[in-house]
Amino acid sequence: MTDSAVFIDTPDPERRVRSHEAETSWVAATIQPGAAKSVRDSILHILATYGPLTDDEIYAQYRADGGMRTPQRVRTAREELINPKEGRRLIREHHHIGYSALGNAARQWVIA
Repeated sequence: MTDSAVFIDTPDPERRVRSHEAETSWVAATIQPGAAKSVRDSILHILATYGPLTDDEIYAQYRADGGMRTPQRVRTAREELINPKEGRRLIREHHHIGYSALGNAARQWVIA
């Protein structure tokens, strides 16, 4: 086994972030692929247990369960479950409308 094979799962931030980007972008570039999967797994568990839920409700439960990612990352993970790069859709839009934390109409999501 070559040395490069040992580190095959190590992200290469140099290829994913422009040199002038903020420090937060460099930190985000080092997030392992498994961390993204764990957010998606959390969303699936939350929707299976409590769904249908809006994005705000999903995020509130994610944080209550100890999740540390941002609302944007959780929404992105939810979108990845609706439109996966491979395989079938795992969640879908519910036929009823919910309400956001601000009281506006919001989509609700359920297990597909």
